[in-house]
Order: sequence, then structure tokens, then C-alpha cells
Amino acid sequence: LKPERSVTYEAGPRYASQNLHFMLTVYHTQLIDNLFSAPAGTIDIPGVGVVQALAKQNIAGAYVRGVEAAAAYRINPAWLLSANATVTRGQDTYQNVPLRFVPPAFGTLGLRWQRPNSRLSEETTLLFVDRLRRHSPDDERDAGFSVDPGYGSPSATNPALRPNFQIPGYLVANIRAGYALWRTDHGEFQIFTNVNNVFNVRYREAYSQQEFLAPGAGAVIGARLRF
Repeated sequence: LKPERSVTYEAGPRYASQNLHFMLTVYHTQLIDNLFSAPAGTIDIPGVGVVQALAKQNIAGAYVRGVEAAAAYRINPAWLLSANATVTRGQDTYQNVPLRFVPPAFGTLGLRWQRPNSRLSEETTLLFVDRLRRHSPDDERDAGFSVDPGYGSPSATNPALRPNFQIPGYLVANIRAGYALWRTDHGEFQIFTNVNNVFNVRYREAYSQQEFLAPGAGAVIGARLRF
């Protein structure tokens, strides 16, 4: 076997001024000599019988391409608006099917408040994720897409969570507030609190613990020392 290889091409503009930062990247990654289990005759297993043998070979290929964008705009000295978005598409060109583990489109929108020289800061962010619209045939054999993973792979009696093995999109709001107890030119000591999933949205993350719902509403209190 030979090593799997990849070649990536990317391009895009960048812009930065006193109040606006912007970047856009378009990329294409070609996957070459991917390993694939191909039929390699039969084998007689005692007690089992004759079964088809499979052998790993460097015969597959695929690509991943996408667009990433990010921007930040300072409305005034106290308010900063930021956003980013990512759209990715992957294709197994050997089997001509969607590539597995490619996330749906996602992004964030955030608004941050902090007056110059103020010890107090606050930030609200919205995380949005599109529906998982393309799935690999391997997803259909994955219990994570079932209503009850305990039953095993999806079937007529254990249907997938959604038609066509899609996973619904979602919108989640998070709030963060912090206060600097100590600050110098070289560092600071800050206490903060995060309130995650403010509206207690029920959702599943694609390809990440699919059989479980993501965490509901919760709060975290902590401290951070920077020097």
C-alpha cells in the first residue's frame, strides 16, 4: 500500500481597515490514492464457510471543496459586530457518492460590547447550522441515525431519525459576560460567566455523538489569567 495523498488549492481576498476586517477563502482539496476495501476472491473459513475476501487497495479518490467567510465591523468604540460562515461539499469520486463526515453549512453571528478602558465586557453569539442534506451510504448502516441506537442500524422497523437520513438544522444563542478584577499593560485577571444554549434548544450535531442530543441550557463560571 502507498500513502494516501492530498493536494489543496485556495484563494481569496483579505481586507483590513480601522473599523472593518473581512476575509473570503475558496478552497479545493483533492484526495488521491485513498484506501478502499475491494473484493479479492473468496476464503474458506472453518465453521463459517466460503466468504468473500476484501483487500485494502489505493484505488479510491475524493474531493472536499468549500467557501469560508469572516467579517468584523466596529460600529463605535464600544460595539463590535462579527460574523463568519462555512459551506463545505465532499464527494467520493470512486463510488460517486457523498463523502462521509462532511458537516452541513454553519456559521456564527456575534455582538460584543466593551467601552474603552472598561473592565466589564459582554458578548452575545448566535450559532446557526443548516440541515444535513447530503448523506453517505455508510450513514444508512450507522445506528447513530436511528431513532433508538440500541436497535442497531436503521431498518424498516427502526427507521432513521428523519427522512433521507437528514439531521435537522438549529439556531443556538449563547451569552458571555466578564469583569477584569486586575489589569496591567501586560495582562489581566478576569472572572466570567457563560450562559450556553439560552433557549434550551433540542438539537443533534451531525457526526458528533449522533445518538445523543446536544447539551441543553447551562451556565459556566470561571476565571482567566493572562500574562
